[in-house]
Amino acid sequence: MGGFFGNRRKTNRRPADMAVDVHSYRRRGGWRTLEPGARGLDFNRFGMAFVSRTRLRPGDSLRLSLHGPAMRLHGVEARVVSSQHTGQGYRSGVRFYESLHELAHATRAPYLRYLCGLEEQLPPA
Repeated sequence: MGGFFGNRRKTNRRPADMAVDVHSYRRRGGWRTLEPGARGLDFNRFGMAFVSRTRLRPGDSLRLSLHGPAMRLHGVEARVVSSQHTGQGYRSGVRFYESLHELAHATRAPYLRYLCGLEEQLPPA
């Protein structure tokens, strides 16, 4: 889909060479580490992209541990919106919120305000 709807990002993403631990929920056993040490590619307060060895499916619910330059956030809830095979594994795109109302009011998770702080620590694009 091109044109206006081709890029729906709210703000530009910043380069994010950071470690990302990916956790997924299993009906038996609860939350488990699916991919320790995936590599962040880009980030903003609304979502991010990372490369991992594990194929994720759009719609998958995750919890991420983000190891930023001066801040670590654990248990960040994310939903997979894209996943593409690359030569390095799988490039996955995730978002950190379900609706703009949730983002504006941080109703589901108080960590959403800390995503802004992490974004400010990263170099501009």
